[in-house]
Amino acid sequence: DPVAGQTLLATAGWYDEDGDGVREAHAIPGILDGTPFQVTYHTTGDPLRVQTAQFIQTHLAACGIQVGVEVMPPETIFAPGPEGVLFGRRFDLTQFSWRAAFDPLCDLFLSSQIPSEGHWDRPNVAGFLDDEYDAACLSALEVLPGSEGYTAGYTEVQRIFSERLPVLPLFQRPKVTLARTPVIGLAPDPTQVSELWNVEQLDLWP
Repeated sequence: DPVAGQTLLATAGWYDEDGDGVREAHAIPGILDGTPFQVTYHTTGDPLRVQTAQFIQTHLAACGIQVGVEVMPPETIFAPGPEGVLFGRRFDLTQFSWRAAFDPLCDLFLSSQIPSEGHWDRPNVAGFLDDEYDAACLSALEVLPGSEGYTAGYTEVQRIFSERLPVLPLFQRPKVTLARTPVIGLAPDPTQVSELWNVEQLDLWP
């Protein structure tokens, strides 16, 4: 809702007083008055990623937020911390893909999973800290799927995630699998890296 977004930004103290199309800070604690709302968006050179970044850049510009897109090699973005952009948490905005699963991957955003000295491979690159989220996630992870506690825990996880948005999921890429007609037992699974994850169940019609 762009209109609601504009209202929230203005209420928070970000509005365009000089008329240049970019919002500035006004009476926001910790931010110098007149500071323009400018951020850098890091992504790799993959055409789809660049196109996505440019799309977001355009729409945020319409809200008065200036976004500079910086295309970088994957080895730079995904390098270990503290130097790496992603795991060193050296970014304003960054775009990356992550693994899929049937159940919410709540463990990715536990406070214990924030990258830090000696643990730069931890996945909570947003630095998300929320005690209620941690409690709900851990309660879901400690019980069996299908149990009452499992469902209740993940329901609470999803509620907190959707309210706080430690990251903003954009889309899932389509995964297409082709096979010749005689092949049977093929079961494409978006949570698996290879289409042959169930190779022992594959066969050919006689």
